[in-house]
Amino acid sequence: MGYIFRIIEHTINGSSELPPFDEWGNMFVDGIKYLVATAIYLIVPNILTLVLFKGMIASIYAGDSQINLLLVSVVGLIFALPFDLVYIMALGNMVHEDRFEAAFDFSKIFGLIGKMGWSKYILYILIFAIIGFILGIISNLGTFMRISFGLGWAVGILISLLVQVYLVMYQGRYIGLIYRKGNLMAKDDEEVENNFGVKENKDSRTA
Repeated sequence: MGYIFRIIEHTINGSSELPPFDEWGNMFVDGIKYLVATAIYLIVPNILTLVLFKGMIASIYAGDSQINLLLVSVVGLIFALPFDLVYIMALGNMVHEDRFEAAFDFSKIFGLIGKMGWSKYILYILIFAIIGFILGIISNLGTFMRISFGLGWAVGILISLLVQVYLVMYQGRYIGLIYRKGNLMAKDDEEVENNFGVKENKDSRTA
Protein backbone atom coordinates (compact mmCIF):
# COMPACT_ATOMS: atom_id res chain seq x y z
CA MET A 1 0.00 0.00 0.00
CA GLY A 2 2.92 2.33 0.53
CA TYR A 3 3.80 2.13 -3.16
CA ILE A 4 0.34 3.22 -4.28
CA PHE A 5 0.81 6.23 -1.97
CA ARG A 6 3.97 7.09 -3.88
CA ILE A 7 2.32 6.59 -7.29
CA ILE A 8 -0.42 9.02 -6.31
CA GLU A 9 2.18 11.55 -5.16
CA HIS A 10 4.21 11.34 -8.37
CA THR A 11 1.10 11.64 -10.52
CA ILE A 12 -0.12 14.72 -8.63
CA ASN A 13 3.30 16.29 -9.15
CA GLY A 14 2.95 15.78 -12.91
CA SER A 15 5.17 12.74 -13.41
CA SER A 16 4.04 10.08 -15.88
CA GLU A 17 6.68 7.57 -14.78
CA LEU A 18 6.55 5.03 -11.98
CA PRO A 19 8.34 6.14 -8.80
CA PRO A 20 11.34 4.17 -7.55
CA PHE A 21 10.64 1.27 -5.22
CA ASP A 22 12.90 2.36 -2.37
CA GLU A 23 12.78 3.99 1.08
CA TRP A 24 10.89 1.05 2.49
CA GLY A 25 10.55 2.65 5.92
CA ASN A 26 8.69 5.66 4.53
CA MET A 27 6.57 3.43 2.30
CA PHE A 28 5.61 1.33 5.32
CA VAL A 29 4.45 4.42 7.23
CA ASP A 30 2.60 5.74 4.17
CA GLY A 31 0.97 2.35 3.72
CA ILE A 32 -0.29 2.41 7.32
CA LYS A 33 -1.81 5.86 6.78
CA TYR A 34 -3.43 4.68 3.56
CA LEU A 35 -4.92 1.59 5.20
CA VAL A 36 -6.21 3.47 8.27
CA ALA A 37 -7.84 6.21 6.16
CA THR A 38 -9.40 3.55 3.94
CA ALA A 39 -10.69 1.63 6.95
CA ILE A 40 -12.28 4.75 8.45
CA TYR A 41 -14.02 5.65 5.20
CA LEU A 42 -15.26 2.09 4.77
CA ILE A 43 -16.67 1.71 8.29
CA VAL A 44 -20.15 2.94 7.38
CA PRO A 45 -20.37 1.11 4.00
CA ASN A 46 -19.19 -2.12 5.65
CA ILE A 47 -21.75 -1.78 8.44
CA LEU A 48 -24.45 -1.11 5.85
CA THR A 49 -23.35 -4.14 3.87
CA LEU A 50 -23.55 -6.32 6.97
CA VAL A 51 -26.99 -4.99 7.88
CA LEU A 52 -28.23 -5.45 4.31
CA PHE A 53 -26.87 -8.97 4.17
CA LYS A 54 -28.66 -9.89 7.38
CA GLY A 55 -31.81 -8.20 6.10
CA MET A 56 -31.69 -10.16 2.86
CA ILE A 57 -31.21 -13.46 4.69
CA ALA A 58 -34.13 -12.64 6.97
CA SER A 59 -36.28 -11.67 3.96
CA ILE A 60 -35.46 -14.92 2.19
CA TYR A 61 -36.44 -17.00 5.22
CA ALA A 62 -39.59 -14.91 5.67
CA GLY A 63 -40.56 -15.50 2.05
CA ASP A 64 -40.65 -11.80 1.12
CA SER A 65 -40.71 -10.74 -2.49
CA GLN A 66 -37.65 -9.88 -4.57
CA ILE A 67 -38.86 -6.28 -4.74
CA ASN A 68 -38.19 -5.86 -1.02
CA LEU A 69 -34.68 -7.19 -1.47
CA LEU A 70 -34.08 -4.77 -4.34
CA LEU A 71 -35.36 -1.81 -2.31
CA VAL A 72 -33.09 -2.68 0.60
CA SER A 73 -30.09 -2.90 -1.76
CA VAL A 74 -30.88 0.44 -3.40
CA VAL A 75 -31.23 2.18 -0.03
CA GLY A 76 -27.90 0.75 1.10
CA LEU A 77 -26.17 1.94 -2.05
CA ILE A 78 -27.62 5.43 -1.66
CA PHE A 79 -26.25 5.71 1.88
CA ALA A 80 -22.84 4.24 0.96
CA LEU A 81 -22.33 6.33 -2.20
CA PRO A 82 -21.30 9.61 -0.47
CA PHE A 83 -18.50 7.84 1.40
CA ASP A 84 -17.22 6.24 -1.80
CA LEU A 85 -17.29 9.56 -3.67
CA VAL A 86 -15.41 11.54 -1.01
CA TYR A 87 -12.94 8.71 -0.40
CA ILE A 88 -11.05 9.11 -3.70
CA MET A 89 -10.47 12.86 -3.38
CA ALA A 90 -9.68 12.44 0.32
CA LEU A 91 -6.86 10.02 -0.44
CA GLY A 92 -5.42 12.42 -3.00
CA ASN A 93 -5.57 15.29 -0.50
CA MET A 94 -3.85 13.21 2.19
CA VAL A 95 -1.03 12.26 -0.18
CA HIS A 96 -0.63 15.78 -1.58
CA GLU A 97 -0.42 17.46 1.82
CA ASP A 98 1.44 14.51 3.39
CA ARG A 99 -0.82 14.71 6.44
CA PHE A 100 -3.15 11.99 7.68
CA GLU A 101 -5.62 14.64 8.88
CA ALA A 102 -5.91 16.00 5.33
CA ALA A 103 -7.99 12.94 4.43
CA PHE A 104 -10.73 14.47 6.59
CA ASP A 105 -10.36 18.12 5.57
CA PHE A 106 -13.86 18.09 4.13
CA SER A 107 -14.01 21.82 3.36
CA LYS A 108 -11.06 21.52 0.98
CA ILE A 109 -12.15 18.13 -0.37
CA PHE A 110 -15.64 19.36 -1.24
CA GLY A 111 -14.13 22.56 -2.60
CA LEU A 112 -11.91 20.64 -5.02
CA ILE A 113 -14.83 18.48 -6.14
CA GLY A 114 -16.95 21.58 -6.61
CA LYS A 115 -14.28 23.21 -8.80
CA MET A 116 -14.20 20.12 -10.98
CA GLY A 117 -17.98 19.82 -11.06
CA TRP A 118 -19.94 17.08 -9.28
CA SER A 119 -21.36 15.55 -12.45
CA LYS A 120 -17.92 15.25 -14.04
CA TYR A 121 -16.39 13.97 -10.80
CA ILE A 122 -19.06 11.30 -10.38
CA LEU A 123 -18.48 10.20 -13.98
CA TYR A 124 -14.75 9.82 -13.28
CA ILE A 125 -15.50 7.77 -10.16
CA LEU A 126 -17.89 5.49 -12.07
CA ILE A 127 -15.23 4.86 -14.72
CA PHE A 128 -12.70 4.21 -11.95
CA ALA A 129 -15.04 1.72 -10.26
CA ILE A 130 -15.98 -0.11 -13.46
CA ILE A 131 -12.39 -0.59 -14.61
CA GLY A 132 -11.33 -1.61 -11.10
CA PHE A 133 -14.19 -4.13 -10.98
CA ILE A 134 -13.12 -5.63 -14.32
CA LEU A 135 -9.50 -5.88 -13.19
CA GLY A 136 -10.66 -7.50 -9.97
CA ILE A 137 -12.48 -10.17 -11.96
CA ILE A 138 -9.43 -10.74 -14.14
CA SER A 139 -7.26 -11.12 -11.03
CA ASN A 140 -9.34 -14.19 -10.16
CA LEU A 141 -8.89 -15.60 -13.63
CA GLY A 142 -5.86 -17.59 -12.51
CA THR A 143 -7.89 -19.49 -9.92
CA PHE A 144 -10.67 -20.09 -12.44
CA MET A 145 -8.24 -21.39 -15.07
CA ARG A 146 -6.54 -23.63 -12.55
CA ILE A 147 -9.83 -25.18 -11.48
CA SER A 148 -11.43 -25.40 -14.93
CA PHE A 149 -8.45 -26.34 -17.06
CA GLY A 150 -6.22 -28.11 -14.55
CA LEU A 151 -3.43 -25.54 -14.73
CA GLY A 152 -0.81 -25.56 -12.00
CA TRP A 153 -0.71 -23.34 -8.95
CA ALA A 154 2.22 -21.39 -10.38
CA VAL A 155 0.25 -20.24 -13.44
CA GLY A 156 -2.76 -19.19 -11.37
CA ILE A 157 -0.67 -17.32 -8.85
CA LEU A 158 1.35 -15.61 -11.60
CA ILE A 159 -1.75 -14.36 -13.41
CA SER A 160 -3.33 -13.08 -10.19
CA LEU A 161 -0.09 -11.42 -9.07
CA LEU A 162 0.47 -9.61 -12.37
CA VAL A 163 -3.08 -8.29 -12.46
CA GLN A 164 -2.90 -7.21 -8.80
CA VAL A 165 0.32 -5.27 -9.47
CA TYR A 166 -1.29 -3.56 -12.45
CA LEU A 167 -4.40 -2.84 -10.36
CA VAL A 168 -2.30 -1.04 -7.75
CA MET A 169 -0.61 1.05 -10.44
CA TYR A 170 -3.94 1.82 -12.08
CA GLN A 171 -5.58 2.90 -8.82
CA GLY A 172 -2.68 5.13 -7.82
CA ARG A 173 -2.45 6.71 -11.23
CA TYR A 174 -6.19 7.35 -11.53
CA ILE A 175 -6.55 8.80 -8.03
CA GLY A 176 -3.56 11.07 -8.67
CA LEU A 177 -4.99 12.31 -11.98
CA ILE A 178 -8.39 13.07 -10.46
CA TYR A 179 -6.88 15.02 -7.58
CA ARG A 180 -4.41 16.82 -9.85
CA LYS A 181 -7.24 17.96 -12.12
CA GLY A 182 -9.30 19.33 -9.24
CA ASN A 183 -6.27 20.96 -7.61
CA LEU A 184 -5.15 22.67 -10.82
CA MET A 185 -8.65 24.03 -11.44
CA ALA A 186 -8.77 25.40 -7.89
CA LYS A 187 -5.36 27.06 -8.33
CA ASP A 188 -6.42 28.64 -11.64
CA ASP A 189 -9.50 30.13 -9.96
CA GLU A 190 -7.36 31.47 -7.11
CA GLU A 191 -4.96 33.12 -9.56
CA VAL A 192 -7.86 34.75 -11.40
CA GLU A 193 -9.30 36.05 -8.12
CA ASN A 194 -5.91 37.34 -6.98
CA ASN A 195 -5.26 39.07 -10.30
CA PHE A 196 -8.72 40.61 -10.18
CA GLY A 197 -8.07 41.85 -6.65
CA VAL A 198 -4.73 43.39 -7.68
CA LYS A 199 -6.38 45.10 -10.64
CA GLU A 200 -9.11 46.53 -8.42
CA ASN A 201 -6.52 47.91 -5.98
CA LYS A 202 -4.63 49.57 -8.83
CA ASP A 203 -7.82 51.10 -10.20
CA SER A 204 -8.80 52.44 -6.79
CA ARG A 205 -5.37 54.06 -6.37
CA THR A 206 -5.46 55.77 -9.74
CA ALA A 207 -9.02 57.03 -9.27
